[in-house]
Amino acid sequence: MKSEIIIITAVLASILIFTSCLRPVGRCSYGSEPAKIGTVKILSIEKPGKGEMCVIIRVRGFINHSFCYSESEYEKCFASKGLKAGSEVKAVVYSGGPCPPLFRLVVCGQ
Repeated sequence: MKSEIIIITAVLASILIFTSCLRPVGRCSYGSEPAKIGTVKILSIEKPGKGEMCVIIRVRGFINHSFCYSESEYEKCFASKGLKAGSEVKAVVYSGGPCPPLFRLVVCGQ
């Protein structure tokens, strides 16, 4: 009985050792590489419906992405500046290494 447990443990350990990632994945590396900056065009602005919490801004160009802004952020950063569908704004991409990249629109000093 004791030898069976030792054999099973050894088999499981060898499976884990030979089939798992041999090196650690590592931490996110945001900021270690320079950010990439480009221009995007606002494709659409979708106002929140009932039960929704954010205004969705879809952009295309340097990056193709959708952003979620609260209504107050939208009013402060987009509507007050006259930004609407068809407007062009700057976008920034921060590389994250093993983590997904971060996308930001350069509005409201962000």
